[in-house]
Amino acid sequence: MHEAGNWWGTPAAYQEMFTNPRFLGDLLVTVTVTLVSTAAVLFLALGIGLFLKLRGGRAARLLSGLAIVPLFIPVVIASWAILTFYSGTGFLRSVFAQFGLEFPVWAFTMVTVIIGSVWTSLPFAVLMVSSGLQAVPEAMIERPATPAPDSCGSLFR
Repeated sequence: MHEAGNWWGTPAAYQEMFTNPRFLGDLLVTVTVTLVSTAAVLFLALGIGLFLKLRGGRAARLLSGLAIVPLFIPVVIASWAILTFYSGTGFLRSVFAQFGLEFPVWAFTMVTVIIGSVWTSLPFAVLMVSSGLQAVPEAMIERPATPAPDSCGSLFR
């Protein structure tokens, strides 16, 4: 712990903090979890939103409905389910063991934190992305009747 002589602290506290290897390791894990879970949420939300907009139909509605399910499951229950699902005696290891395969134990690892973060954030992202994509007129999506120019020169002739 850094001792400061006043209430507003000193730059030495930050220097001490950013030279501490444990803090740097924790910071790296935090940034990694944030970047990976954000990328996964964006990828999944855009995929679901585009599928809903471009394909439509029963499958798209079912997929978007399933993506909203985590909104109605409390985070504590979801985190316990994720933890037990990926634990050493969890569902996935049991299923893989039936086929003589070994599944890694992901309980209490960065992987389960990322899965939990995606589980929590995905419904909100799907709602925002799909509502934004539904506002795009069909005329802007449909292929134009005239062929596209093959170069800038043919565009202005």
